[in-house]
Amino acid sequence: MIREGLLLLAIIWLPAVFVCLNLGYSGALSSLLDLKFTWQEGLVAIVLTTIIMGIMIIAGILYPARQSATIQPAEALHYE
Repeated sequence: MIREGLLLLAIIWLPAVFVCLNLGYSGALSSLLDLKFTWQEGLVAIVLTTIIMGIMIIAGILYPARQSATIQPAEALHYE
């Protein structure tokens, strides 16, 4: 399941980077927040966002899986 989640992240990564760079260079952010957009800032934002989203995907899969692994099967069926 972790591979599937990271595969979905990889599939959507390129269109998301395209949108991010277009927003940065179109001036949409600078008109709202008075910020200048540079390649270095865009690259840092893309890398940090990708790492954080990967960690969130892995944690979002492992946490419920570990919790469900501690419950006995008969007890889980009892709650259904």
